Amino acid sequence: QPSDTLRLQAQVANSLYATIAYESVTSTAHFGTGIDISTAATDTDLHTATANSMIESILLINDDGVNDVKARVSITDGPNTLQSYLCYDLIVPADATVEVIDAPKYLPSGWKIRVQSNQANRLEAMIAGRTI
Repeated sequence: QPSDTLRLQAQVANSLYATIAYESVTSTAHFGTGIDISTAATDTDLHTATANSMIESILLINDDGVNDVKARVSITDGPNTLQSYLCYDLIVPADATVEVIDAPKYLPSGWKIRVQSNQANRLEAMIAGRTI
């Protein structure tokens, strides 16, 4: 997304090497967003499909430097009826990032991707995909 930043951290000065690849896309069919899970044990909407969509990536980021966090990612229909879990009580270690899906997932129009954490202000979630 415009104005997004990447932060890298190393334990020892001058010991971090990174390669970053990206693609710039101007099509409005692509989407991406991120949220902070600020309330514990409550589903938070990460994405609501405005058209049939393919979800390409869901990242869970634990931004607490000390403690692990448990995360749930679910798919619901429009009225928030649970359809499936993409992960259930997945432990995300302190300062770690976890990719939740290993292949693109279809999401019908009006359905939602929702995220829940067992602790407030410890988990962030990001999603990227495209409408079809």
